[in-house]
Order: sequence, then C-alpha cells, then structure tokens
Amino acid sequence: MTIFEYLQAVSHAKDYPIYIFKDKEISVRELYRYVLKTINWLAYIGVRQGDRLLISMSNSLEFLCLTYASSYIGCCLMPINPSMSKTQVQELTDYLGASVLLTQEDFNLERLSSFSTFNVETKNLKNNLDLPFLISTTSGSTSKPKPIVLSQKTKVKRAFRTAIELYSLNSNDIIVTSTPMFHTLGFRLSILPVYIGAKGLILDSFDPDYWLYCVNKYGVTFAILVTNQIEAILDYVEGKNISLKNTPLRCIVSSSSSLKQDVRQRLLEAFTGEIHEIYGTSETASATDFDLRKHPDKLLSVGKPIQGVSIKILDNTYRELKPFEVGEIAIKTDLIFSGYLDMPEETRKAFTEDGYFLTGDVGYLDEDGFLYFKGRKRFIYKVGGMNVFPEDIEKVLRQFPGITDCVVVGRQAGGLIGTELVAFYTGRGNVKTSELRKFCMQRLAPYQVPVKFVQLDELPKNSVGKTDRRSLENMLNRGDV
Repeated sequence: MTIFEYLQAVSHAKDYPIYIFKDKEISVRELYRYVLKTINWLAYIGVRQGDRLLISMSNSLEFLCLTYASSYIGCCLMPINPSMSKTQVQELTDYLGASVLLTQEDFNLERLSSFSTFNVETKNLKNNLDLPFLISTTSGSTSKPKPIVLSQKTKVKRAFRTAIELYSLNSNDIIVTSTPMFHTLGFRLSILPVYIGAKGLILDSFDPDYWLYCVNKYGVTFAILVTNQIEAILDYVEGKNISLKNTPLRCIVSSSSSLKQDVRQRLLEAFTGEIHEIYGTSETASATDFDLRKHPDKLLSVGKPIQGVSIKILDNTYRELKPFEVGEIAIKTDLIFSGYLDMPEETRKAFTEDGYFLTGDVGYLDEDGFLYFKGRKRFIYKVGGMNVFPEDIEKVLRQFPGITDCVVVGRQAGGLIGTELVAFYTGRGNVKTSELRKFCMQRLAPYQVPVKFVQLDELPKNSVGKTDRRSLENMLNRGDV
C-alpha cells in the first residue's frame, strides 16, 4: 500500500482526531478531504507523476497534506530547511532539478477552499511504490551533503521495521514529532499515526518546557528525540525539580548521535519507562537498537542489529575484522536507499561487492554482537603516527568541572606531528586552560592532548542538533582561531 492508501483506509474505517498542531485537533476525515483538495490543487498548477517538488516549510499540516498528496500523484518530495537563504534555495532548485518550489506562503490550507474533492477509489497506485518519493540529504556535519533517494516502499518498510514493530506501537499510542519534518526522522515520525490508526502531535519547534507541557496535556506515549533534545529536557526538569516519572510516556528513543555516558545515567534515573538508543544512517535507516535497562553491562554500546540487518567491521581492504578490532562499520539491509540522486558512481563506491553499505563510521563489535561507535572515519587523526579518536578525548574533557560540551577537531601540522588537535568547548564561567591541560595530561596519552583549547558561547549545530564538526574544521583552516 502507498502512504496515501493507508490514510484512505483509516479515514474509511473511523473518524477521530489524528493530528494535533498548535493546540488544535484535525480529524482523519477532515485531513483526508484536505489531501484530496491538495491533489486537485497540485494537478491545477501542473504537477505530474515523476515531478520533483522542493518543499521549504516548517512542521505544519500543509507539509502533511503535500506528503499524502504526493504519494497519490507519484511525484517526489524534496524537503529543505526553510531557514535557507534565497540564494541557497535557488542553488538547490537547480542542483536537484526541482519542477516546483513550494513555501508556506505559496501553499496553505485556506487556499484550498475553492478546490473540490474527487473520487480516487479506482486509481491504481501500485506503480507509485517504487518511484522516487523522498529526496533527503545527509546531515553534512562531516562532508558535503549528498541527496539520498527513497521510494514509498522503503519508507513504509522503515516505518514498520524501525518503529511500529520494534517498539510495539498501536492505535492507543500518541506519537510526538519534535524534530524538523524536512529531515528523515521527523518525516517518518509524522506519518506513523496513519499506519496504525494512532494519534500524532506535531510541534512546530522544540522547547523543553513546551515539549513537556504537550506530553502531559495530550498524553504522549512515544517519542524519538535527538540527543541534544534529551539533554535539554534533562537540564530543564533537573533545574525546575520536575519529575519525568509521572508523565504518560512509556518509551523514549534517542537518535542522531551517541548519548554521552553521564546523560545516559541521568536519563535512567529520571525516567522509569523504556529507554532505547539507535544507530543508523539516512541511507540505511536504523540499524541497531539498544535497550538501556536490559543490558546495563553494555552501556557503552549502541546495541545489536535489528531484524533484517547484518553488520560487519571492515579494514581498509574490506577484510572483515574480529571482535573488538576497530574498523569501518558496514551495513546490509533491505531498508537501504535507492541511491544518491544522479550520482551512479558515488552510489557504486558506497557499497562493497557483497552489498554492504560503507557508512564512513568507525567502531567495533564485541563477542556478543553489540556494536560500539567510535566516530567518523574522516575524523580519525594521525598525530605523531598514532591514530586518535576525538570522541576518546571528548569523554575526558566532559569530566572537567565547568565544561558543558566539547568537540575536538584537527588541523594539518608540519613535520612528523601530522595533525594538531584543537578542543572547542562551552562552559560555565571562566574555565582555566592551564588546569584543563593538566587534567588532560593526567588522563590521556601525550599525543591525545590538544595543543589548543578554545571556549565558545555555543558549538555550531546542524538542523537536527548534531555538532557541526565540518564548520569548526573550516574555522581552523581559515585561521579564525
């Protein structure tokens, strides 16, 4: 079934409030009527099967209507960050070959009042399942973003395998979307309710105070959050002396990057429900799941492969490594993307001969098959001939009193040194560099100690809250610090 057909089926079965947005409810049949009008409107402006729609919108009901309507028409959605400049949007429009650009000003529900609905019962939508449906981009935190092509078939399979089945979601659940819908995580979360007849709460932005208010007011039971959101929620409830234990939430899932060890422990103490952490990429979807309560002895891992996923650790010659040997994480799954848009050679290079996707991430498997994430392959630095993982240094820096967050990146140095390490950090008050250096020298090997420490008001983040290492590296290369 297409995504549109799931909406159609649930609207024919019953009428109930399927989405909540800005404290207003919209019923499934009301949404269905809006979607039919959206289909008619898109046809009126000339959108046809195979067209590419560049969508520059924040989280909204309009975004949802365009999603379901595109499923019916067979066109391809290309959601982008609405905060992009006009120049950036034009560059993406040309680069991605967009047929239509739609913004919040171009399309809103009020404009649909003059458009009629129509009978869609007889149209065969089967062919739409394998067409390009969503073009997303990699996060771009460590390299230039690449456009990723996903079909409806893959999006539906991902929804069931990595969320509905994995966390036993059903029609009684209320699912909150608090990440941008232009990113694959928010996009997936926003559609989950139609598959199972559940209810969805869509937040147009994230604020820990408002998030907690909505969770309690609307009885939210399930949330997938990015790591910086979890940290913000914990900081908020601890600062206000509020308990998470009395919320209706039964399951929290952490996504996008590994939780810091202290954050994991704080979350375990603050919340009594299920806590999971997942690892994956935009190309592969979630590849592992880790239940923090079931495996307290594996708290440094990101879990074991989910159903249908196989993981290998490979060296530079693509030889499979033994347990505890560190190498590149490679994933085989039937949830894989269709390829990079108009980049056949890049797509080919992304896979081994036996079909494993090369993630560009580094880690290892233990003897029980649990995966441990070490960092990005691109950010393994050579210092004096020794491999250095920034994450190992960052774990130590975060233990220093007053430091709230940190990132270590490298810049080229002459001679035998190879790379100089620079630590960027945020902190409370004035952190003394001399004491920080001494702290590191007592806990790290000499070649791991950064040559420079730079305090910032905040670390740069990308659209889903990941620290933008590439931005900091560019800052170093420009000589700004």
